[in-house]
Amino acid sequence: MCGIIGQTDGKIEALERALMRLAHRGPDGQHVLVNGPVLLGHARLSIIDLSARSDQPMRSASGLVSIVFNGEIYNYRELRQELEGEGTIFRTTGDTEVLLEGYERHGTAYFEKLRGMWAFAIHDARNHTIVLARDPFGIKPLVYAIRGGSLYFSSEIRALREIFPLDPDPSAYPAFFNLGYFIAPATPYKNVQKLRAGEVLEWNLRTKTFELKGRVSRFLDEPDLPHSRRAAVDYLDRALTESVEAHYVADLPVSMLLSGGTDSSLIAALSKKLGRNPTAYHIAVPQSEDTAYAEAVAKHLGLHLIIKPLSQSALEKQYEKVWNIIDEPTADISIIPTSLVFEHIKGHSKVVLSGDGGDELFSGYLRHRPIALHQAVAPLHRTQAMLNMLLLPTGLGLKVWNPLIERIRVRLIARGVIDDLVGAYLMIVRLVRYPIREREVRELLSKLYEAENDPRMLPMLAFDLLSYLPNDILQKTDTASMASSIEARVPFVDRRVMAASVATLNVFGAPAGEKLILKEVLARYLPRELVFRNKSGFGVPMHAYDPHIFIADFQKACGFHLENQDVFGVDAPMVHLIENKDSREIIARKYPRFAFALISNWKVHAK
Repeated sequence: MCGIIGQTDGKIEALERALMRLAHRGPDGQHVLVNGPVLLGHARLSIIDLSARSDQPMRSASGLVSIVFNGEIYNYRELRQELEGEGTIFRTTGDTEVLLEGYERHGTAYFEKLRGMWAFAIHDARNHTIVLARDPFGIKPLVYAIRGGSLYFSSEIRALREIFPLDPDPSAYPAFFNLGYFIAPATPYKNVQKLRAGEVLEWNLRTKTFELKGRVSRFLDEPDLPHSRRAAVDYLDRALTESVEAHYVADLPVSMLLSGGTDSSLIAALSKKLGRNPTAYHIAVPQSEDTAYAEAVAKHLGLHLIIKPLSQSALEKQYEKVWNIIDEPTADISIIPTSLVFEHIKGHSKVVLSGDGGDELFSGYLRHRPIALHQAVAPLHRTQAMLNMLLLPTGLGLKVWNPLIERIRVRLIARGVIDDLVGAYLMIVRLVRYPIREREVRELLSKLYEAENDPRMLPMLAFDLLSYLPNDILQKTDTASMASSIEARVPFVDRRVMAASVATLNVFGAPAGEKLILKEVLARYLPRELVFRNKSGFGVPMHAYDPHIFIADFQKACGFHLENQDVFGVDAPMVHLIENKDSREIIARKYPRFAFALISNWKVHAK
């Protein structure tokens, strides 16, 4: 796990300055490679082949191809054997050289063989190109910009700020004001883009143009798919066990997060099955039952569990720290406790397994129940538009009238009276029950579905897999873990597990939102009373923080957005929503994610 950066303008001072902004991603060493005007920078966190021979940037044996790589290729040993059979002689024992030599022999088609998480850039001097690629789930970040005919790319936006000024992009904010994050390729800034999950782009240094070389599939298909519920549980057990085993590939100890919920408990159980004994870390949230379950799971499996209490003072301190951690605005309040978890682990472990992705791949959210009734995807729905016209931005509207209208909407959607997949998803996940440039965000989600949905995926999971997982969940985990120089690995977010998810959910026929098939796998390893329990997400309600600080910051954030309406695309309805004092008080109490989104946007752009 590392930080990468590069540019094609030959200005090494700017690159070295930007590379220092990524030092937290790779404290084990920062290095730069100069290939004429092409500059590659790398900040290394040593995980596989800890020796200096695997330092990056790395040149191929021929000297014609160079790479900067962030991530891990878990099947690199098998791929290495194949390349050795083709005559490749390796100088290192790491995965970076396997990726580099595999590309030099086979080109971008080689990326379909990869199993892992990655964001990398390859300079190919043979054809004067730079290849940018990102793993098919978007576990690892990669942003890029074109300025004056030169290409710039980085693991984080903050590094690009060291090279040139960035201006907010108002066209990117409909998604943010509704969902709380930016959907790739959009970022908060003009002319700065994220690679889409799985995307492979090739920059021609002569013509100064990009060519899309392909998209790596989210699936690694297997024959002999299950045809019964028992076979489905067996099939998924094997796929998850294989993935967990792959995620232990490292040349130093691997630990894990243990919340006590289904996903992390399953990773713990399968780790023990494989003969692994990871140290498990748990954050004890006040008044939560999770700690008792985590203790019971660890005791049953014989794992060493380290519990850190989550105090109000620690939360309040982290609330102030987080603004220097996040790379872009977010509405995900759990970035605070998540970053605090990794801060506690810093210095004790470099690699940590996380249960992220279980809900998105195996229908773990209650919202999947009403969404499961919908199939139609369209940028406009007349009934939804009519209901939106009845909503009011006033305090009375937010408190009384809008909830009444929303109850009508809920009944129509939950009973399948209308068929509207986009509208059903937006109704449940949007930050505040009031439409903010909703036509634009509906159009964005519709286009995303059309461009990226795989017919093998269940429609009820589509937007969580295509949008929420890469742009919120995985972004948050990467940001929070790398701030403490820790590599977070996500065994559920795996190409073979994705194939198993589709195959087994279709056979198992489990109710949406309950993850019953995962629980049936887990019940093979834990007592059923530890498995079949109510779901509780990892988060801390805003009332656990100092409400005076939060409300005061929200007031300032509202003023900031009113003063910069054109900068952030704040339209008239949103102005009415946030300029009213009564509305602000209700929003801070009832819609804290929306309030947090505005606060984070203000903090990011004001610093």
